[in-house]
Amino acid sequence: MIELTVYWVISGAIYCGLTAAVAWGATLNFAFGWVLGQFFIWAFLSWLGCHLFAHRGLHRKCNFVF
Repeated sequence: MIELTVYWVISGAIYCGLTAAVAWGATLNFAFGWVLGQFFIWAFLSWLGCHLFAHRGLHRKCNFVF
């Protein structure tokens, strides 16, 4: 599942880039709140994408019907 690995690499790179940009460009209080909230949004969206990729990969490889 190369697609899933590439998805996680891109997702992690986007998260790190946004975190770095906000942390370096904003005040401490705003950056702390934004990064903490952004983590949970990123985790949910990454889980959702991972779930869809895994579901599609299993369906395509094994013809399972979920």
